[in-house]
Amino acid sequence: MYGCMESEAKKNTNSVISLVYRSLIELMDREPFKREILFSDACGGQNKNFLLMCFCAWFSEVYAVEILHVYPVCGHSYSICDRNFGIYGKKLKKLPIIQTAAEYLKIIAKSREKPFPYWSTWDPSLFKEWETVLRPFFKRKPTRKHSCFTLQKYCMLKYKPDGTISDSKTYTPDFEDFQYWKNADITRQELDIKPPQATLPPLKPAKIADVRALYEFLNEEARTWLNILFKNSVPGDDGQGPSDLTDDDISEY
Repeated sequence: MYGCMESEAKKNTNSVISLVYRSLIELMDREPFKREILFSDACGGQNKNFLLMCFCAWFSEVYAVEILHVYPVCGHSYSICDRNFGIYGKKLKKLPIIQTAAEYLKIIAKSREKPFPYWSTWDPSLFKEWETVLRPFFKRKPTRKHSCFTLQKYCMLKYKPDGTISDSKTYTPDFEDFQYWKNADITRQELDIKPPQATLPPLKPAKIADVRALYEFLNEEARTWLNILFKNSVPGDDGQGPSDLTDDDISEY
């Protein structure tokens, strides 16, 4: 799932949680499960932080699922998503030109010789502002008697439906419980999770001029897509440029 343009560095914990949540719900709709194991790298800004812990604790209790989150030592190269990036990256490099965002999705979906049963979609509405909703139910930092909680030292985190949260510094089952819930009285109905305010990255006039200088080499579909992008993201821009398209044409696209 993709929620932003490739020119935007917007992948954060909220987007990671949104992807995990959608995937878990899709799996539960197909076949309910009681235990889920998550593997990820230890990137603090995305996968290994207190907000993701809040989400896992919430999901475990609300959906009665035990979650084991494992952080393999080998990091990024271990994740299957990085191998997928390499597969469709090779396909993209062989193309002389890509004119629209739809072409990216088509290449990604068809890049495997033996496709996985997955699909690609670009839908910003799937991405929610989890931090604002989850934080009030948890302490500022997990606590435990006689020791300090240091997140980056742990290899595994376990969440149980009864609200118990445990950590382990090794990959053997050597778990210790800690307290993180501030208010455990939480239900699905209480959470009104809204999408973050959508904003487009600013487009500089020089960049727009450079792109429009290439219009003569683009097909009509690509020119239409760019016109819509300019019109929606640049105040005062009519979105037309060197094109014969009208406002009616753009609204019907």
